[in-house]
Amino acid sequence: LTIARAANFATFFGVGTILSLLPKLAVDLGVAPATLGRLMAMLGLSELASFYLVSHMARWQYRLWPIIAAQVMGIAGMLTLAIGESTVALAMGLVGPGVLVGITFTSSIFYGLAAGGPGGRRAGIHEAIAGAGFLVGPLVGGFAGEHLGPRSPYLLAAAVLLCVIGCEAYLWV
Repeated sequence: LTIARAANFATFFGVGTILSLLPKLAVDLGVAPATLGRLMAMLGLSELASFYLVSHMARWQYRLWPIIAAQVMGIAGMLTLAIGESTVALAMGLVGPGVLVGITFTSSIFYGLAAGGPGGRRAGIHEAIAGAGFLVGPLVGGFAGEHLGPRSPYLLAAAVLLCVIGCEAYLWV
């Protein structure tokens, strides 16, 4: 449960950063507003596909590898956003974080509700953790973007995901 919650925080740290700060980067790159809308749809479509696949897969529960694999995809996406110059690169960079949301969000709520005790309290904690990621990611990412450059928030989000992977591996063993 702790691993899934940590993954969920890191996920929403990154996705909150994308939703809040990618429009500024897109404007800096000369991306048209309609194209930006289509780019942001890539994030949503990859989330939708991920939620669908996870809901139809068996035997992902109580295994670390699906969370780690999703986080690696999220890191790859964040790094692509940090270096990508074209709309195609930005679109590809949004797929990994979308998959990350589907897997870690589902895992966090599953483990929270599967544990003993009152499920409503654990579901509330799950949502609070996601909300904290949505708050802290854009806040710290915005500060980084302002002081270190417009690509730095995505590097920061990748670093947070990497640190969380390290913590998860430690907790798993």
